[in-house]
Amino acid sequence: MRKKKVLIFRCNSLAVGGGVENWILKVVSELKSFDFTVISLAYAKDRRINVCDLSRHLTYMELPYVKLPRGTPLPTMSSLTRVIDIANASDLVYWASPCIPSDLLIPVFSKAISVPLIVGFHSWKIFSIFTDYCLFKLLYSVDGIHTMNTYSYNIFKKVCRNSRVFLVPNGTEHNPYLKDTIEKTYSERFIVLWTGRLEHDKGADILVKILMFAIKMRSKFSELKFYICGSGSYASIIKKLSSRHKDLIAYLGFVDRDKLLEMYARANLFLSPSRIDGMPLRLLEAHAAGTPAIASAIPGNIDIIKICKSGILVKGWDAIKYARAISKIYNIWKTSPESYNRYCMSISKRTLRNFSWDVVLKKLSLILNNFIN
Repeated sequence: MRKKKVLIFRCNSLAVGGGVENWILKVVSELKSFDFTVISLAYAKDRRINVCDLSRHLTYMELPYVKLPRGTPLPTMSSLTRVIDIANASDLVYWASPCIPSDLLIPVFSKAISVPLIVGFHSWKIFSIFTDYCLFKLLYSVDGIHTMNTYSYNIFKKVCRNSRVFLVPNGTEHNPYLKDTIEKTYSERFIVLWTGRLEHDKGADILVKILMFAIKMRSKFSELKFYICGSGSYASIIKKLSSRHKDLIAYLGFVDRDKLLEMYARANLFLSPSRIDGMPLRLLEAHAAGTPAIASAIPGNIDIIKICKSGILVKGWDAIKYARAISKIYNIWKTSPESYNRYCMSISKRTLRNFSWDVVLKKLSLILNNFIN
């Protein structure tokens, strides 16, 4: 019996190495019952993954594109024709996170193919039936809509009644560096960890303000230390702060996957003041390592922290509120290590019980098969 062919299309190169790209790589590598082809446009602002290495492990191609001054790139006519041809030779097409202006091609693409089309929304925004009327209308022609958080699921379920809407969250796995949570409980320093792109949409501006506040208040939190992993437009500011306050801030820049997992296991607290994440992988990975979090109260973060009972949600982006939340977890670690240790252990267990890749991929496999059949 032949494997079912699934085409995954993405408007950014997998070399970007962001959350959506890592999700695609995980799904393709783990769901062995499907024959995946991944096509992306060759656009990448930053290339963190070697595309040549990817091509050795999966059927992957990058196609020419046209880049407008704003928004995601668009395929050239020849690229679009190539994608449509490969789509029609598949059993199912999954379009990963379309954004303006590429989402305008959804009705054209849907009419040109003869197989089911699923559109996956991995990021998050505040949807409005009035301002997003055009987006919702574009989606009337698709067969399925994949959402990653409860908020997006409820919106699409209400508006896109012609499409099958389903909720399958992001996934994570056991951290190989986490033997137990005793080491972080009795560590000499209280490590606050940031990972990811240092950009405004990820809340890097809030991070800078939190660091400035911590510098002023350092006498009250002598064991506190921030570790910053990532690159982006705010990197130069953080690098300067780190060079001036080495005892308080360590800027590591972009780190590889192995180092990242080690940092999750060492950290005492994870910081995520993001504005756009749909179901942030880095938050799940921090929790899998038993690390509590201070996170913005956006849908993906809300789902994770409420289910895992794993931290404090902050409404808005007031840096003082984040700093106060950090101090609450810091005080638990400092004054009641036994309570902190039990807290970390329970976070890891709940995260793996609800968001392990085994659980998530079984759901996704069943849904993909249902669409094909």
